[in-house]
Amino acid sequence: MKERKIFLTNKKTDWELFRSALEKTTILSVSLKTSSEIEMAVQKLSNDIVHCSKVSNREITYPMEIKDLVQQKRKARRTWHRMRHPTDKTEWNRISKLLRDKIKEPISQLTPTQQQLFADDTAILTTSKDQRAATDNLQISINDIYNWTRRWKIKINSDKSVHVNYTLRKSVNIPVLLDHIIIPQKDSAKYLAIIKPIWTYGIQLWGCASKSNIQIIQRCQNIALRTIVAAYRFDRNDVIHRDLKIPSIQDEIRLHL
Repeated sequence: MKERKIFLTNKKTDWELFRSALEKTTILSVSLKTSSEIEMAVQKLSNDIVHCSKVSNREITYPMEIKDLVQQKRKARRTWHRMRHPTDKTEWNRISKLLRDKIKEPISQLTPTQQQLFADDTAILTTSKDQRAATDNLQISINDIYNWTRRWKIKINSDKSVHVNYTLRKSVNIPVLLDHIIIPQKDSAKYLAIIKPIWTYGIQLWGCASKSNIQIIQRCQNIALRTIVAAYRFDRNDVIHRDLKIPSIQDEIRLHL
């Protein structure tokens, strides 16, 4: 039997924990005058490094349901590559989607905030009469999501993250951190960055649909914009689109046709 290699570090090594643990165990004031003292110091340092690596390496434990789905997905993929039958491809896609949804479940269950996921974008919303309480709840969810992404080996692009406070009161800048980095605070955020890619997909094809079907999407956008600006009942939809500089559905179709 081939001997399994042992690694001191892995992708889940907590280097801050490793550094602090090694600093506590390392003794610098030792005598190094003789060869035996040097050999003992080197041996102790090697043992300390091994011990600290074991402490800082976190074991990843996945639920049995996830493991079973991964095995089913691999089996379905092998079947599809071997047989090339359409039903095998459908089964592979079904298990893959079920696995993705199961992996995303912990994010959707986070409290006390609301999350909306689309593709690789995540929007987090928290509300409170107290800005400090809302920010604390937001920070808790960000920490949970960051730990979840580390567990599943997903990298977050902190450069594209934005922190926005929607309030009519005077607010102060309370920093929110992502991986020990302050998320830049902005005065606004484009909702289309998350919603627009959904209905613009395949617009070259469905853009020729009847006006009644296109109006269904337009009504959804009207509701979203009116909710964002807290519009009154007598505010016109075309005025809201003009003030926000957002094209209507028909205007968007003309840009792609």
